[in-house]
Amino acid sequence: MSFKQSKLETFFGKTTRSREDSEEPTQPSLSEAPLTSILTNTPSTSSSSVISLPFHHQEDPIKFIDRTLSENERKQILEHKWEPDNKFEYPVNDKGRRYNLKWEEKRPWLRYSPSNDSVFCACCIAFPVAVSETHPEFVTIGFRDWKNATGDKRGALEKHSKSERHQLSQEKSEMFLMTVKGKSIPVTESISKAYQEKVQRNRACLMSIIDVVIRLGHRNIAFRGNWLKDEGKEDGNFQYFIDWKANFDDVLKLHLSTAQHKYLSPKVQNEFIHLCELEIRDAIRDRCGESEFFSVMVDETTDVAEKAQLSICVRYVSKERDRYEVNEDFLGFVEVERTDAETLCDAVLHNLGQEWGFDLTKLRGQGYDGCATMTGAISGVQKRIQDVWPEAKYFVHCNSHRLNLVIVNTCNKVVEAS
Repeated sequence: MSFKQSKLETFFGKTTRSREDSEEPTQPSLSEAPLTSILTNTPSTSSSSVISLPFHHQEDPIKFIDRTLSENERKQILEHKWEPDNKFEYPVNDKGRRYNLKWEEKRPWLRYSPSNDSVFCACCIAFPVAVSETHPEFVTIGFRDWKNATGDKRGALEKHSKSERHQLSQEKSEMFLMTVKGKSIPVTESISKAYQEKVQRNRACLMSIIDVVIRLGHRNIAFRGNWLKDEGKEDGNFQYFIDWKANFDDVLKLHLSTAQHKYLSPKVQNEFIHLCELEIRDAIRDRCGESEFFSVMVDETTDVAEKAQLSICVRYVSKERDRYEVNEDFLGFVEVERTDAETLCDAVLHNLGQEWGFDLTKLRGQGYDGCATMTGAISGVQKRIQDVWPEAKYFVHCNSHRLNLVIVNTCNKVVEAS
């Protein structure tokens, strides 16, 4: 984003109001729809009433003020703004004035709020600066004094662009966007080339360790092993393959011999496994999202620690090289405190929708075992999910579970087998 500085003539020379600044209607249009309500928040310097429009938008600057923003939110407010359609008409205040979209051509930092008919400064919202100036307009409350927005003496837009607060925030915003877009490097990296080399070595080392984690997962090999009593250490599979890989990986070998923190502890191993879990599940979600519909399969079991867990899987159809394939993917285990229908239903919907990001509007089928908690037609899990998502009405008793019941009952009836 580039912010154009005003010419010297605007600072020292006598100028007249440009045509774009003067294009402000003095009377409201007869075709405008009636306004719905009057806001009661703190007004700006304008004496006009505060107008509230009956809608909100994700690019509305109102949602960014008075809170700490993440990097993504800063990037969003700096690079994006609310764009009205061709039929939209800016509201007229009680002074017969309205916002002029052409103001944004010379001041790209302006962000119009459609929810309360005011403008903010994107730079000052993204990087608020504590200075001696106490005027909150453009920063914490919107500016809507359209009569005094432009002009040589009382032009608030020009005054704000020359203020100390705006200049500092604008500088930070420009540096931030350059860093995000990769056009510059952080100061710490530019100071020392050795620091950059250290970062590259650490990343290469972590990739070597993560590679071992992935390979063990591919082969379904446990990380732990046997405890060597004489040597006082564990001879685990993870440690074994790390040592083996260090024989031909010089970066990993140097790390193991010199680093104080080797990133090999059980806690770090579990963190690596968890990160791999997130990546795999995101890939499954994206592939499942390409399908028109999907079904969910759930089973509850108790582990050796006597903790109840739900295993959740999804079934969907994907297209691979001009052929359709039925996929059945395991998503994860979810620990539950109770095993009643309400708890299990909430756990399934919460994890599928909110935690894992699946589009539940595409949910069509459900598959469980035959217990009443899951299959009950009045208050079972399948009925509760169907009440929330009516399209998920195709319930199937798990074929594998039915086959198991048939085999067990058959064996019980055969004298020689029993």
